[in-house]
Amino acid sequence: MSDNLELDRVAEKRSAPAKAWRNKWRVIVAAEHSSDGEAVGPGIHWGKVIFPSKEIAQQHAHNTVDKAKKHNTAHWVEYLGAFPVPTT
Repeated sequence: MSDNLELDRVAEKRSAPAKAWRNKWRVIVAAEHSSDGEAVGPGIHWGKVIFPSKEIAQQHAHNTVDKAKKHNTAHWVEYLGAFPVPTT
């Protein structure tokens, strides 16, 4: 009877882990310039840099927030997280 149970099992397919991650931010107060020199208005913004892992993307975001705190501008942005970039 246990042989029949083994035949009924279906192998679970798992997708490969994401290989590209991008940070997402909410800008609360319009800033004259972002870190790359472009004007940024209020709203949701995606980071331009693509990272090879979620952990690296998050570490970069935390470093960015730390720099903003030093310049007293951390209250202008809210970090929303790192998200996988769809691969086509």
